[in-house]
Amino acid sequence: MRQEPGGGGGGGGGGLNHQQQSVFDLMKQTLQSWGLGSLVGDLRKLIVQGDTATDTLALALSQTQAYKKRFAGNEVRVKNGLPELTPAQYIATEEQYQNVLRSYGLPQGFYDQHTDFVKLIGNDVSPTELDTRAKIAHDYYTAAPAAEKQLWQQYGFSKGDVIAGILDPKVATQVIQDRANEIALGGAGLAQGFHVTEKRAR
Repeated sequence: MRQEPGGGGGGGGGGLNHQQQSVFDLMKQTLQSWGLGSLVGDLRKLIVQGDTATDTLALALSQTQAYKKRFAGNEVRVKNGLPELTPAQYIATEEQYQNVLRSYGLPQGFYDQHTDFVKLIGNDVSPTELDTRAKIAHDYYTAAPAAEKQLWQQYGFSKGDVIAGILDPKVATQVIQDRANEIALGGAGLAQGFHVTEKRAR
């Protein structure tokens, strides 16, 4: 029964009958699409032990640390009294987040890892809400006059800082709008030839 070695390989190795091989191939493809190719060996072991029901196999695999890490946002959702997302729903939400961010020209490498979206998913931030937050950053930073951008930097905010702050689920959209209005007031002051401090803008 010890047939685990090589279980993560292309065809699943020998020792599986036709039905087992069919289930293995199907679920292997699913795991790889979820970014969980590391669990292929665990999958094969379960099938060799006699389990060929996809539901129970999926349940068993969902108890592994690799699975929990991949869909870590679900643990946060449970703590927040929210229902878990299915893997398909979870991945679809991640893809929608990425599409939103790309639409605003964010570079690759910024908020494009699975771990980057744990808090957003865990706190039930919808792609629409993320779009609203990203638009605020776009409108008040990317499209802002040079004087206002200088004030962002003066107050200690880079463009990346602004975007990251907006992506934080704990930061309310209204707070970001208020902050941007402070910067706009300061920029208007500079345009008129006088300095408006952060405190005075507030």
